[in-house]
Amino acid sequence: MPHIWPTLLAAAAALVFIPATGHAFEECTPFTVMVASEGRQIEIVDHGAEGVSPGDQRIGVARLMTEDGDDVGEIHWVATVVQPHEDGSSRLISDGVLRLPTGDVMYRMLPEATFRDPDVTPLSAAPVEATRLITGGTGVFAGATGDLAWERQDNDDLTFTMNVTCD
Repeated sequence: MPHIWPTLLAAAAALVFIPATGHAFEECTPFTVMVASEGRQIEIVDHGAEGVSPGDQRIGVARLMTEDGDDVGEIHWVATVVQPHEDGSSRLISDGVLRLPTGDVMYRMLPEATFRDPDVTPLSAAPVEATRLITGGTGVFAGATGDLAWERQDNDDLTFTMNVTCD
């Protein structure tokens, strides 16, 4: 009987990390995930001079969910202003991590053509044109590479298309 406890504890731990909906990310293959606008938290950190200046940051966290609305994790990101412009727009670089039940996927948004409108609200902060590269991962996503694209929905949710592969 004492030998069954480690097996039962391992099975219980696995149930905690894998959603009961059957939407577990068990393989490092391309997938789609939604970033919820509801509950999204963004903190704007103003470094240096008042207004937009190099080093200013947008630090955020939001829920990740399947297209069916099932929660599957969180996304965390930090976007940093690298070049403000006189018209109030800015060029940004961003690093983020998708925390999923079976591992994390890290990405970097490169600052090519990531200009933002000066009237952007905290929730409508995604740049329209940007290259987003998958830079690594943990768990199932160890050695992850690829890219991702996102599309804003009418309700301000984002659809992330993760073109991920692993070594």
